[in-house]
Amino acid sequence: MMTLSIELDEETLHKLAEAAGRDTKPMAEWARERLAEAVNQ
Repeated sequence: MMTLSIELDEETLHKLAEAAGRDTKPMAEWARERLAEAVNQ
């Protein structure tokens, strides 16, 4: 099992919360891209 630790700025956190709150493909796509960037750093 892996533990992933990332820090999110306020705007990112807000957008992720919005993405979790509605089922819109663009937000889900955005969230996936941000997560992929965080993992690859």
